[in-house]
Amino acid sequence: MAGFFYLCYTGSVHKIGEEVKLLKDYDWWVKAWNAYNNPPTKTIPLDASDALQGKITSVVVLVIAIFAIPLIIRRAIADAKEDMMGKIELVAAVIASVCLSVMCVWMVYDAFAMEQTQEVKTSVTHPLGFEDQLEKDFKVSNLSCKTDAYLILPDHGSYDCTFTSKDGKSVTKGTLVITESEKVGLYDANGKLVETR
Repeated sequence: MAGFFYLCYTGSVHKIGEEVKLLKDYDWWVKAWNAYNNPPTKTIPLDASDALQGKITSVVVLVIAIFAIPLIIRRAIADAKEDMMGKIELVAAVIASVCLSVMCVWMVYDAFAMEQTQEVKTSVTHPLGFEDQLEKDFKVSNLSCKTDAYLILPDHGSYDCTFTSKDGKSVTKGTLVITESEKVGLYDANGKLVETR
């Protein structure tokens, strides 16, 4: 749509049709915080010490199973000679022993034959807080806006701000403007857009 768009806030009207391209796009900042809060993971080889520990554990479990399974079955056979319940216990013991044997064999195979890996979160740089990022982008200092935002972008609209401009002037009636498309503009008391360059 050609022509000018008007953004209204605190009783004033700012004509930004031509200057909308000067607003700072903060979509990247939102994505940076999303990535920091939910860092992607990657698969890396397991540390040698951890891999060795896994192998030792699997062997220990297998040895225990080798000695325990015959004792369990022998006990179940002895009970099976006495009554029907003993026969049921024998069947249960055999099934449990088979399952335990399969599990132990798999543990040893997994520890020795398969590559040991682990999932780790990738390192993501800690983004600046919202007002800190604004100060950096708009080259101002002592910025204070009436928003509670730090990790997230405030809702679109306008917010009263105070800041010190890059030439050292104190601005007590500045305005922060956030559009629905996550573009951000900082205005001084005269309604002039603070340039980011």
